[in-house]
Amino acid sequence: MKSDWKKFRFEDLLLEPVRNGIYKKKEFHGRGVKIVNMGELFRYPRLTDVDMKRVELKENEIQKMLLKTGDLLFARRSLTAEGAGKCSIVREVNEPTTFESSIIRASPNPKLANSDFIYYLYSSPIGFHLLDTIRRQVAVAGITGGDLKNLELHMPPLTEQKAIAHILGSLDDKIELNQRMNETLEGMAKALFKSWFIDFDPVIDNALEAGNSIPDELTKHAEIRRKALADGTANREVAKQFPSTFQFTEGMGWIPNGWAVTTIGDIASVIKGKSYKSSELKESNTALVTLKSFKRGGGYRKDGLKEYVGEFKPEQEVFSGDLVIAYTDITQDADVIGKPAIVMANKKYDRLVISLDVAVVRPQSESLKYFLFGLTQSRHFQDYTSSFSMGTTVLHLSKEAVPSYIFTLPKEILLLEYQNFTKSIYAEIQNRIDQETSLTKLRDTLLPKLISGELKVPEAEKLVEEVL
Repeated sequence: MKSDWKKFRFEDLLLEPVRNGIYKKKEFHGRGVKIVNMGELFRYPRLTDVDMKRVELKENEIQKMLLKTGDLLFARRSLTAEGAGKCSIVREVNEPTTFESSIIRASPNPKLANSDFIYYLYSSPIGFHLLDTIRRQVAVAGITGGDLKNLELHMPPLTEQKAIAHILGSLDDKIELNQRMNETLEGMAKALFKSWFIDFDPVIDNALEAGNSIPDELTKHAEIRRKALADGTANREVAKQFPSTFQFTEGMGWIPNGWAVTTIGDIASVIKGKSYKSSELKESNTALVTLKSFKRGGGYRKDGLKEYVGEFKPEQEVFSGDLVIAYTDITQDADVIGKPAIVMANKKYDRLVISLDVAVVRPQSESLKYFLFGLTQSRHFQDYTSSFSMGTTVLHLSKEAVPSYIFTLPKEILLLEYQNFTKSIYAEIQNRIDQETSLTKLRDTLLPKLISGELKVPEAEKLVEEVL
C-alpha cells in the first residue's frame, strides 16, 4: 500500500447513512416507479436503464428511497455465502427507481470518494475479504448496514481513484459494448425468422404480385406487405425462393404451398442432461451447462458453467452451436423454463456437458439447427411449453413438451438460406465472446493489483491501450 493512501471508515465516505430498501405488500406492486430486485443486482454489476418490475410509493417514501447515479447497492442476504454483500453500482437512472428490502444502499460523497473506485474495491479480493469479516450465516448468509458502514477501506487520493476506475471501467465498457452488439445480432436473426417462417412475408409478397388469393387470417398482414412492395422495401431477390400460394392443412390452417407439417420429435432427438452431486463440482477442464447458462427470456450466458468431475454419457456432451433448452425453473415467473440457447465455445474447458435441468435438441440435418433455434424462440412455442410446465415452488417441463411441438417445415433450400445468414451472425457473436473473455481476464488480472496499489496507473494504462 503506497504512503499517500489513507484509511477511512466506509460511513465517513458517504453523503448519508446506509439505508435498507423498501418492503411493499403485493397490492402495491405492478405500477408506479421501477424497483431494483435481487435479480437485477446480481445480473447487472453496473446497473443501467433495464426492464424492472414496479412498485407504488408514497410521497414521503419517494423523497427517501429513490436511487441516483453513483449509488452502491449491496445484497443484504443471499442463499450462498459469497453472494452476501455482492456490490453493484447504479450507472444510469432515466426515471424514478427504488430498491427492495433485501438491498442496502450507500451513496458515496463525490468530494471524498469515487463511486466506481469503491465498486471495484468491493469487487476485488480485498473487498471480498472485507465483506467476509461481516458475513453472518443463519438460515441464509447476510450482512447488516451497521457492520457495512464500519468497514475500513484503504483509499488513494481522489485523482488516483478516478484514474484507476477509468482504467477498469474502459475494459468493462468494451465488454458491455460487445454484449449489446451481440444482442443486436441475435435480434436480427430472430426478426428474419419471424418474417420468413411465421409471418410468411415473402410468400405474401409473391401472392400479391401474382394476383393470387390470400387467406382471410393473413389479410391484415397482407396490407402491410402491399405497402412494403409499394415502398420498394420488400426483398424481391429472397422472395424468389418462396412459393406464391397457400394450402390448407388440418391443425395448422393455411401454410405456404409445398411446406410440411411435422413435430420436433420427427426431425430431431431431445436428450436430457446429467444428474450430478455437489461433491462432483470440483476444479476441472469439464464444465456443466446449467440453468444459470440461460439468460432470462432465452439466450446463452457464458458465466453459468459449473466445473464438473463426474461421469456422463457421450450424448450429454454439447458443442459450440448446439441448441439447448431449459427444462426447469426455480421461479414461478417462468423466465427460463422452455427457453432456448445456442451453446458458445469456451476456451477454458475441453468439454461441456448438459445438466439434468437442460436438454439438447439434435436435428437430423445441420440445416435445421438454426431454424429450430428460431422456432423455439417464437411466442407460439413458448406458450405451448408453458402449458406443459408443472410445479409449485420449482417448475418442471414434461418430457414430451418439446418433441410433441407441431410446426410448419419449409423446403430445404429455404433452411439452407436461413442457415447461411444465421451461421455468419453466430460466428461474429462467437468472435465477440472470445474478445470478451480476453478483456475479462485482463480486467480481473489488473483489478487486485490496482486496488492494492501494487500496480502503478501508467503501467496499467499502457496495458489497456495495447488491448483496446
